[in-house]
Amino acid sequence: MRPLGKGSEWLLLAFAPWLFVGMGPLSIANWKLMRNLGLLDRAPALIPPILVSIPALFVLTLLCKGLAERGSGDFLRGVLLPSLPMAAVLTGAIALMNAQELLWPLLAEQDPGLATAPVELVKELGRFLRPEAGLGPAPIAIVVLTALVAVAAQLLYLDRLRITAGRTSDT
Repeated sequence: MRPLGKGSEWLLLAFAPWLFVGMGPLSIANWKLMRNLGLLDRAPALIPPILVSIPALFVLTLLCKGLAERGSGDFLRGVLLPSLPMAAVLTGAIALMNAQELLWPLLAEQDPGLATAPVELVKELGRFLRPEAGLGPAPIAIVVLTALVAVAAQLLYLDRLRITAGRTSDT
């Protein structure tokens, strides 16, 4: 299970470009697959087809590495069993995140009776934001204000945050 020995976790770097990839880049291929299987406009098509979560893979790899270093060498009792609760938590978190997916239900379902909550919210928002709704420049002002807050947070706070591994020195 460790082809590079102690440096096997460096194999995760191959997944680094996919760390923040969602449904977007893979949607066309997944839609074609669902169409070929005849699942479009059916309830099973609402399940997003992403089966592996790269952030979960990173978390579980680092957890298992720490458990293996701390453990007695027995893989089953020292690594696998203690990592199952974290795997369950990550599975639940991934399921909750996928349930909020907007793009995939928009692609896979055209039947209004199968619309998910995010799709319904977007439809309602679309009805609310028509030009005759008279919102004026409010959305533009909110976007500009949000951008200014994000820049201020970066300049005043976020540049001081860092993730460390191993021992830290008090300098």
